[in-house]
Amino acid sequence: MLGVALAFALVAAGASMTIDSWRATHGGIRGEFTTSGPECFRRCTWNDGEFRSYDRTYEIADASLWSLGGGDRPRATGVTVYPVVVAPGGENVYYPDDKTWMFAWLMSAAGPIVCWLVVARARGFRDRLLERAG
Repeated sequence: MLGVALAFALVAAGASMTIDSWRATHGGIRGEFTTSGPECFRRCTWNDGEFRSYDRTYEIADASLWSLGGGDRPRATGVTVYPVVVAPGGENVYYPDDKTWMFAWLMSAAGPIVCWLVVARARGFRDRLLERAG
């Protein structure tokens, strides 16, 4: 049961990320991203901020830079990064040549494999317990 739940979660998360990043990097709205304050856990990141299209017709006040590649990460408050793209109706900002959609697709494809591995391992464990008991 855990394997099925994990597989479903991987497929759902991967599909969601794939659709958003694909739409952004393949015909999304181009613009610039300006960082707001840092988020600090073990180290500080500046992934949250504001997106504005170049023609100023599309703005997102609470955007997030989700890009897994394609450009340097901002390292201070108030830094403007461009060019970036966002899917219409989306809140996640990506670099134009980003490949997040490819990573997310692989994550979705891994869901059934993870499920199979967890189920096979559980069956092996169960069989060993039955052999010891019998």
